[in-house]
Amino acid sequence: MATAVKRVRDTRIDNATGVLIVLVVWGHLLETLPGDAAHDANLWLYTFHMPAFVFVSGYVTRYASRWSPMAIATKLLFPYLVFTVIQRLLVSWWKGTAFHVDLIAVQWTLWYLLALTAWRLAAPVFARMRFSWGVALTALISVVAAGLPWVGKDLSLGRILGFLPFFVAGMLWKERWTGWLVTRWSWAVGLAVLGAGALWAIAAHGDARRTWWFFSHPPLDLQMTSLEAMTLRATLIVTGAVLGLALLSIVMRSMPVLPSIGAASLVVYLLHGIVLFSWHIHGAPADLTAPIFVPLGLGASAVFAWLVSRPPVVRATRPLMDITWWSGLVSRRRERRSAS
Repeated sequence: MATAVKRVRDTRIDNATGVLIVLVVWGHLLETLPGDAAHDANLWLYTFHMPAFVFVSGYVTRYASRWSPMAIATKLLFPYLVFTVIQRLLVSWWKGTAFHVDLIAVQWTLWYLLALTAWRLAAPVFARMRFSWGVALTALISVVAAGLPWVGKDLSLGRILGFLPFFVAGMLWKERWTGWLVTRWSWAVGLAVLGAGALWAIAAHGDARRTWWFFSHPPLDLQMTSLEAMTLRATLIVTGAVLGLALLSIVMRSMPVLPSIGAASLVVYLLHGIVLFSWHIHGAPADLTAPIFVPLGLGASAVFAWLVSRPPVVRATRPLMDITWWSGLVSRRRERRSAS
């Protein structure tokens, strides 16, 4: 991979990541809530928040100090293994079933770690491409994958291939384009586009399924032919790009608090799955159907993200998420033994 570009940290990316990780938490909360309001809000959210999240992941990947397959794998696969065990323990506890670990059938929220590993390992291949060619090629890969019956949830293959064009678009995005995206009044256009998406979600309601945007179901699971699934995927890529850029035109600006949340997005991502896991298995209480719980859930998601992104929580949970903590512990013990 080409030598990484040296730059001053762009806090707008941390702002965007902070917003997006809050939306990820909110989306997983909404999927546990009963009622039409939560269903419609979640349907709307899924049209854009993961495309935008993947785009930002690609955007920051090109600024890695170096490309090291071993470093990439250990950084992302270590927490994947740890939290797979934790989530399987919770499944065993709450369902009363025998404990077992299945690394092929990816557990709930953890698919992103596998997908990000694959995308970052492949980054040098796409880094040499022009934006238009890279996005066109990976969009074609995504569309073709949607029609293949053997591309699904196992090892997150469906999502790895499905969301690939958004990652590559972020990685090949030019800095000057961000200036064009974030102008004085672009936030108003972004709000209008997202508002139109919300109206569509309310109107569509039972005619659209949130699982369309998971990019993890083969055609048979979607009750579609391969051609129908491919046509749907092409449509979702275009709408996801438009709505995702609309969101970024709003959030890639200076905002208080959000940069610190964005900088600790991995901690928020991994811990929210543990907090919500009981509701994920059993569902939220049946009386949480009132529309007011939708905005309250967004507020609760923001508060949660802020709390767990505080330095004491980040430090306390580092042994679960960072394998270098353990290697550093071994080194410190050796140094103490040598000194004694």
